[in-house]
Amino acid sequence: MPTCILKFSSDCAFSYSIKILQSKNQMFNNASDFLFSPSISGLKEDLKRKLYGQHLVIETVARALKAHVNAENPSKALVFSFHGWTGSGKNYVSEIVAQNFYLKGKSSQYVKLYLPDLHLYESNLTRFLAADLQTIIRTTVSACPRSLFLFDEVDKVPSDIISAVKPFIDYHKVVQGIDYSKSIFIFMR
Repeated sequence: MPTCILKFSSDCAFSYSIKILQSKNQMFNNASDFLFSPSISGLKEDLKRKLYGQHLVIETVARALKAHVNAENPSKALVFSFHGWTGSGKNYVSEIVAQNFYLKGKSSQYVKLYLPDLHLYESNLTRFLAADLQTIIRTTVSACPRSLFLFDEVDKVPSDIISAVKPFIDYHKVVQGIDYSKSIFIFMR
């Protein structure tokens, strides 16, 4: 059966597979997208080389990601909240994380980016949008437990939408039969 290959290349070098797909054709068509290969040393080097005046970000993000990725059984999903002015590097840091953790970076089907202007957060539709968001998170994490969810301009998102994410980032390891503890959520404001 097709598999999602998770390969850790920081301190320990091992790989294992998680069965996730329905047909063999999907595996051969999308095999390169399923490689989750977190390079903590690569992440740290990229952050040092590409960020200026952000030494706290470099150490904090790298340390938290290393602890989360190396934990066999994390107690909950890893959640970051990046705050700063436009151009301060919030999106840039999330992009560097995606590039160092997923073969296709932000283009991986296991990296989901939400933009309030693009995803039409209209007040009369928030209940439906919240349900859709929960379905997407559930489906993505079911396919690959090490999924990454990025929420840009979270201050513009209605509170109902943010509340819809809470069950997945709280200390509920398993929600409706799915373990979210290995996933990563980054909120940017």
